[in-house]
Amino acid sequence: MADRLALHAQEQNRELSRRPSFPPGVDVVDFGDLSAMIDGDLLEFREGRLRRFDREPFAGKFYAGGVGGALTPSEGTGADGALRQDLAATDGMRGAMLIGLPGGSSVQDAIPRRRYTLKQMGVNYASTADQQTALMNALTIASEDMLNLVAEPHAIYKHGDMLALDGVEFDGQGCNFQALDPTRSRIQLTGARPILRNLRKSSLGVTARTSAYDAIGVLARDATDLLLENIIIDSGANAGIALDNVQRFESRGTLVMDTKADAFHCTNGTRDGSVYGHTAIRPGDDGFAVVTYGGSELCENIRVYGARIRQGNQRGMTVVGGRDVWFMQPDIDETECAGIYFSSESSYGTFGVRNCGVIGGTIKNAVSRAGISQGAIHCNGRAGSLTTPSGEVLTNTVEDIVLMAPKIRGCGGGIRAGVTFDDYAIGLDAMNIDMKDLRVSSSYHPRAFALGGKNIQIRGGRFANIGGQFITTVGSLAGYLRVRDLTIEGVCADAPDAKNVFLFNDAAPNLDIAEVEGVHMWKRGAAITAPFNYTKLTAAQRRIRNNLLDGVKAAEPPTLVLSGKTYQMDLEGGAYAEGAAGISGSESTVIAADETLAVIFKPSRVLRCTWLATRQSDYSKRADITISGDVTYSLPAGTAGVDYVAVGSSYYRLTDVSGTLNAANVAARSISYDADTNRVTITFTPVGALNARMQVIGVG
Repeated sequence: MADRLALHAQEQNRELSRRPSFPPGVDVVDFGDLSAMIDGDLLEFREGRLRRFDREPFAGKFYAGGVGGALTPSEGTGADGALRQDLAATDGMRGAMLIGLPGGSSVQDAIPRRRYTLKQMGVNYASTADQQTALMNALTIASEDMLNLVAEPHAIYKHGDMLALDGVEFDGQGCNFQALDPTRSRIQLTGARPILRNLRKSSLGVTARTSAYDAIGVLARDATDLLLENIIIDSGANAGIALDNVQRFESRGTLVMDTKADAFHCTNGTRDGSVYGHTAIRPGDDGFAVVTYGGSELCENIRVYGARIRQGNQRGMTVVGGRDVWFMQPDIDETECAGIYFSSESSYGTFGVRNCGVIGGTIKNAVSRAGISQGAIHCNGRAGSLTTPSGEVLTNTVEDIVLMAPKIRGCGGGIRAGVTFDDYAIGLDAMNIDMKDLRVSSSYHPRAFALGGKNIQIRGGRFANIGGQFITTVGSLAGYLRVRDLTIEGVCADAPDAKNVFLFNDAAPNLDIAEVEGVHMWKRGAAITAPFNYTKLTAAQRRIRNNLLDGVKAAEPPTLVLSGKTYQMDLEGGAYAEGAAGISGSESTVIAADETLAVIFKPSRVLRCTWLATRQSDYSKRADITISGDVTYSLPAGTAGVDYVAVGSSYYRLTDVSGTLNAANVAARSISYDADTNRVTITFTPVGALNARMQVIGVG
């Protein structure tokens, strides 16, 4: 401590010795308003005024005297300088400017700490006895004097109780801190700029899981500007690595094996950090977890690059309460539950999730536990809201999830879908997903997407060898669903008699629109005859167009659009399939007493139309009629405007093929022609509200 005070005095004297040259006419220093300045701020004399030195352009660097006493940034030397250069080159996001000086630091913080070995501090590296007392003495002195401690390479230091490092920089050089009591095995890092490198942490006699913090392998708590590098956790009764209220952190090259809880756990407002090269093998819970429990500040702004998770007992990587957390290029193989999990859990009282996602990477063989019914990537929220201690109110929904080009390969027996987006999940943008081989058995058929959330967009991607349908939905589906520009090969592989690729299972009263466009579907042996099963949606809710089935334009419904009080089935609007059989489409909707249904088409078409309707107020009143329409040059029989209409020098006539429209007092029919648009319109006007279904085939 005496050395530190001496250095501080030297620095002050050095700064005072730099007498500024006043500009002509200035002979008094203007100190200005210094009330906003805080202890540790750097000052500079500029333009006759003493001002706070702005460090923002040089964040993450040291400051030293330059030519003429000017403050200039310095990169430093050695490993810290190289690390800062790596960060500048690889991560331009918040939290990347780590391991530089924290806010409020002064110039002397750049001066390297004195370096001592544990041997010099009285710790016997060759002893097989408990070194608890000697280790704690060394760590306490290092904390007080801000020392850099170094262990003997590859030594084994046994300790019978917990260890604590407050602002200490420690390099284990490959040594092993071996806990004799797995329930009191913790190494705790606190304070400003704690650094832990090249350490193996193991625990003897681990038999059961405990939730006590004392059993965590490495716990960073109430720390700032933390660095973890090349840390191995070999077994443990709780989490391997846990960050609790850590502000600004960097973790590189962690390996966690055989813990009873999460391999790497961030909680209680931990924020602004990056994790590179984390590996978890056989974790007892999640491989990497960000969890914010009610009553704490939100965890946020965390990036995880290149994590590898193997044989997880729960999920691969999770955000259960958090904001702005991103998993870059994860490599996940064999998890009992979801590979990636975004959720708010009522059982643990966690916050919602905002603005999180997955960029690239691979998720293999997820959800092996039978009956768990999750997705390889799983998203679900819950009702209600929570308030942070700082007063921020956040609903418990999962919102604004981005999936950019992840690969999903294979699955376990408990999987429901490649991607699930369930109730209280709002805003999914799934781009260029590559999904393959989601098959379980002939009796259980996982699909590519199981959807029940709100505002979902699926763009691009390739999907192959899927056991069930591509998409299934439930009644909570809301807002918009947009599916565009992707390729689907071999869906319904374990249900070869399935007819549909897109299955809208339930009516969705809060769905505004379901758009499917530019989808290329290939049967690959499945008996797909109606790729779009949309009967549970109203005609106004769907827009399905320009899709291909085995290279031929797929049969698609005309889009029924409510224009004013008229539902328009425009057969010429381009939202239907037209081949050798002409136009085919089917519409089901509810028509109110003051609404009408209009079928619009070119007069050159030969039309066949079947009308099925039931009065809502009297189900005994029904209509079941089939009519045909064609062009004739002779005046047709019947009533003009009802049975025929003039089209130039010809007529378009309607013929009742079977049934009678008005016998059940259900609806009236009329026909008209618009010469400006060259369109014939058949209008059905209900008598009372109707449950109606219209089937149309046009040839011509």
